[in-house]
Amino acid sequence: MRKLIVVMCILLLLLPATNAQDITTVAGASTSITLSAPEDAAEPLTFIVDALPINGLLTGEAPNLVYQPKAGFVGTDTVTYTVIDGTGIVTTSTLVIQITEDETTSAPAAAVAIEPQTTVELEANSNVAFTIALGEAFELLVEPTHGTLSGQVPDIIYTPDEGFNGEDSFSYSVVIDGVEQTYEVTFAVGNVNGLVAATRPPNNYTALPGLSLALTELVRPSSLTAVRAEAASFVENNLVSVVVQASDSADAATSAITAAGGVVVSTATGFVVAEVPVSSLMSLGTHPSIAYIRLPQRFTTMGNVEVDRPASGLSTLSIPLETQSGTVTSEAVTYTNASAWHTAGYTGDGVKIGVIDYGFDDTGSYAADLGCLVEVKNANNTTYTTTGSDDGIPALETICDMAPDAEVYARHVADESQFYTAMDNLAALNVDIIYAALQPLATLTSTDPLNMGDGSSPIDAKVDTIVGVNDILVVVPSGDNHDSNYEGPLDLIMADINGDGSVVEMVHTFDGEISGWGTDVFNKLLEQDPFDSELDITSGSLTFVLTWKEGMTTPVELDLTLYKYNTTSSAWEELVSSKEDAPPTREILTISYNQLPIGRYRLAIVAAGSGNPEDYEDNQWIQLTELRNNIVIFQDRYKYSSIIAPATSQTAFTVGAFYQADASTRTLDTFSAHGPANTQGGGDPFAAVGGYFQPQIVAQNGTDVSYGGAYTGGFNGTRAAAAHAAGAAALVKELNPSYTRIDLGNDLRTRALLNSGDPGAAGPDTAYGYGFLYLGNPTDDASCDVDTIGIYRDSDFSWYLRNSNTSGFAQYVFNYGLPSDQSITGDWDGDGDDTVGIYRNGTFFLKNTNTTGVGDVTFAFGAPTDIPIAGDWNGDGIDTVGLYRPSSGSWFLIDANESRAPDYAFTYGLVNETPVTGDWNGDGNDTIGIFRASDSTWYLRNSNSAGFAESLIVFGNPATDNAITGDWNGDCVDTIGLYRRAEANWFLKNTNSTGIADVTFTYGLPNETPVSGDWDNN
Repeated sequence: MRKLIVVMCILLLLLPATNAQDITTVAGASTSITLSAPEDAAEPLTFIVDALPINGLLTGEAPNLVYQPKAGFVGTDTVTYTVIDGTGIVTTSTLVIQITEDETTSAPAAAVAIEPQTTVELEANSNVAFTIALGEAFELLVEPTHGTLSGQVPDIIYTPDEGFNGEDSFSYSVVIDGVEQTYEVTFAVGNVNGLVAATRPPNNYTALPGLSLALTELVRPSSLTAVRAEAASFVENNLVSVVVQASDSADAATSAITAAGGVVVSTATGFVVAEVPVSSLMSLGTHPSIAYIRLPQRFTTMGNVEVDRPASGLSTLSIPLETQSGTVTSEAVTYTNASAWHTAGYTGDGVKIGVIDYGFDDTGSYAADLGCLVEVKNANNTTYTTTGSDDGIPALETICDMAPDAEVYARHVADESQFYTAMDNLAALNVDIIYAALQPLATLTSTDPLNMGDGSSPIDAKVDTIVGVNDILVVVPSGDNHDSNYEGPLDLIMADINGDGSVVEMVHTFDGEISGWGTDVFNKLLEQDPFDSELDITSGSLTFVLTWKEGMTTPVELDLTLYKYNTTSSAWEELVSSKEDAPPTREILTISYNQLPIGRYRLAIVAAGSGNPEDYEDNQWIQLTELRNNIVIFQDRYKYSSIIAPATSQTAFTVGAFYQADASTRTLDTFSAHGPANTQGGGDPFAAVGGYFQPQIVAQNGTDVSYGGAYTGGFNGTRAAAAHAAGAAALVKELNPSYTRIDLGNDLRTRALLNSGDPGAAGPDTAYGYGFLYLGNPTDDASCDVDTIGIYRDSDFSWYLRNSNTSGFAQYVFNYGLPSDQSITGDWDGDGDDTVGIYRNGTFFLKNTNTTGVGDVTFAFGAPTDIPIAGDWNGDGIDTVGLYRPSSGSWFLIDANESRAPDYAFTYGLVNETPVTGDWNGDGNDTIGIFRASDSTWYLRNSNSAGFAESLIVFGNPATDNAITGDWNGDCVDTIGLYRRAEANWFLKNTNSTGIADVTFTYGLPNETPVSGDWDNN
């Protein structure tokens, strides 16, 4: 047959390049551009940008673009583009952009838009930042009568005297354009009624897209002068320090920032810290690679916790103390047995420790106690001068006591940007350990959420990045007195306040159980029973800050409302509310005690608006924090996020505090912040999949230091505890120089677990972690039992289990199961021995001994086509089963070996994967993973939930190898291995990394089924 071949030719007519119509804009201002095509061009049109501008940033999608010139650029820029019309005709054009000087303003907004303030409102027992007139020769004429001034001209901070309510004022003079002018500033402090809501700017004020309210003030000033003054304090040479949350990757955001004339200071997963031109903020806020831009969070010193202690502190210990470093030595050197390590020659020699704290003034006065200190610098490695604080010295002293020959590098950090810089610079010094004590400075002029407690904040991200890239153990305090911090997803119900229908509000329910005015829809204000307690405190004040992250659909307006019970009418009545506060997504309510009558009070979160509760619940996350008060706390059930960043980082080694008055009494201090940390993405961490807990351990505080003043009664707080843990880690590192940060953490956890008697709840918990810091003896091996190999020979349903990972004969040989059964192993009864089990047509048959016989535990779970798995999903020391469903890539795990609904159900990986389980990060919980046939890659995840893998390792070949996992070297971390079917060869790795096997041997016959476990509890 002859074939007719038709050849279709499309002729592209290439026309010479032409010049498009020129565009003119002023310096620093963005302009919209619509690319044009020739008049006779036929639809449809395709636009292609061939050459980007050199002196500006181009965003949008052709033909509709936005051009933003680089900061300070004046001159000519060009854009070259091509148009292809519907007939294939190609036209190339060059658009010329003229950028001229902006003659309408004499300086950028950040420099001149701040007007001097003459009237300032603020709450009692708080402070406020404000701006005075710009000029020369500033002179304070009359000081305030009822408060103090601080700060740096022109940005001043006023702090009223404790308990003061009323008016205060001061006056000053300044020379402007050669003329001396006088100003008087009046402060309205508090409210005579005793109930003060935050100062209320216009309630219709909104931030610019992608920018925080403070940064909006730099670009588009309004009446929010205090907010604007705070933003201006981060501006230098027209560059403002910012934290940028990337829409996708930090790399894409970095490119946009650089193109806009910004300077990248540091990066972490999903975040960039940078200095950007004020004039570029608007364009960056709408850039597709950037989700949100805000000011860095400020930090201050954690200080010494006020707590009742015996007059002699811990010095009542009968054991004589041997001075290890300096003139005064922490008692914990003896308590932790670090003194025995010193005697054995382990003093931290060769170990580098970075210390991040707020102030290190006057270290020279304590040189005898700081023998391990190498240097003190600012975050950017410049010379440290003074901060007015020397609260970092006790931490340095304590670390030097624990590890006197370590090398310690101290860095002063005052805000989030500096924290990023300090972490980078300490990593560049190749430190082994970083101790970071950060205290967020909560100010009422701040406009951003404090921190989500799910490990997703920029601070957490930086810790995770430094830990992952540089293998550094980051030790942080769990925090002090933060059990007044509630966090969770918004959960609205219609509540009948008085039970008679007279007052019905749409309110947030804290535990999602009871509708109506029950204990679930308010926070009581005292620790006693909510319906019997009365508020009777004579002085002081409470300040509550409510913040929330909006969901993706319906915006919500939330109000903090204080109710008082009317004993005459037997009804709850609204007393004060934060209604009409600004900015959006933030509410502040201050309550002064001295004007409140004795009575019963309730604090509720009320949703303003019409509609049904479900209309407003779309991934909206709320946080309620009590500021500057350690007496009145929320209900225990609400301690979702008592720890704050960086203690919320999943990779941080977080330390709580206990008081040890003698060798036999160890009590968790009430101020020591508990976990848990929330599930990433929201949800109740007590119930939802993916939650994790902190702290890891608790350590000593209330110990002696040479540093005087407030510390003469002992160095108190979780930062004291964390300093002891950091020093202890240095000793372990010297003993084991090859230890990774995971090994260091596992060692400290295991030593604590072995020597603590399991304080608190059974197993590791969110108060004590793994137990008390105790080092034991340096010759002790803080390790876990070693897993070894075995085989299930389905030809005769026999098991051959061996107690070493070598060639040889089996120590246990027995028959159990049928050839068609699927094998499984685990510690089903928590006795320390792993034993066998089988899965047959949707039913498990588990044995508690490695012997022939019937199953000790039998139950139905799953479908016949599922693949059985096992692990300790909740860290209780007992292995339970789970299933991987190949047809859907779904996982179903249970916390008890019985027929029941899954405790964890999620999808991870693709269909028809090979499932694996193990404790990949040494936290005591087994989690899931896959060995993918298509790319010979292991994808290991550190939580039993949907998401991305934390570890990707290329090792083996699924076409020839079976996956096997276990703790092959006893370091408390499960790692990967292979059984090569054709030769019965085993390849085991001691780290979850690409590379050659650490252990290789032959065992069994070809084409067996490999198993692993601790058969002998050794």
